[in-house]
Amino acid sequence: MTTRTQATHFPPDRSDAFRASADAPLSRSQLTDLAIELRREITRLERSLASDGSSPELDSYRRALRRIDEGTYGVCIACGGEISFDRLQVMPATQWCVRCAR
Repeated sequence: MTTRTQATHFPPDRSDAFRASADAPLSRSQLTDLAIELRREITRLERSLASDGSSPELDSYRRALRRIDEGTYGVCIACGGEISFDRLQVMPATQWCVRCAR
């Protein structure tokens, strides 16, 4: 199971990349790339959860896809600020910017 501080399938060398970058709005291309990764991860998790098809991790990825559809993906739920693309690449289901996650 993935926690808020680790990611399972994203490159480990990028795990700290979001800390150094400033929060910036996501481009349409970046959103598309992240949505593709979220869908891949959902598929992987669904296949591994043969019994009930649900887990906190899977639910968080599904909520992230809903936020993309609603136009709220990449916006921190605590402060309303932008969540950087680098952070979302490492933690695509995160709902918090770096500052609010601390």
